[in-house]
Amino acid sequence: MAKDTSPKEAKTGDNSDVDVDFDALTAFLTDMKDKKKGISSATGTLRSALKAYLDNSGLHPKAVAIIRQLDDMNITQRNDVLRSLNPLLDIMDAKFWIDQQDDFLDKTSTEAK
Repeated sequence: MAKDTSPKEAKTGDNSDVDVDFDALTAFLTDMKDKKKGISSATGTLRSALKAYLDNSGLHPKAVAIIRQLDDMNITQRNDVLRSLNPLLDIMDAKFWIDQQDDFLDKTSTEAK
């Protein structure tokens, strides 16, 4: 059977009860565009502030991102996360990462000589 390649008519439902106020619609769309511009501008400002802070502090961007995530949580969520996170960091640092850090520092000091 041959495929039908004739142009299709747009399917429309009964929209006789839909009343669109064109002026209200265009005002809404313009307002949304303006808000989007404001958000883009604010996002750029936030990124610039974050970059300046990171450049001046010497802190690692991912570490600051984690702190920002924790800071954005409500106190109950943050306390629940920290209740597990602090012991996890302590044990990983003491039992696993410390050897890797020592190896890295030894390698770095050898390369500097």
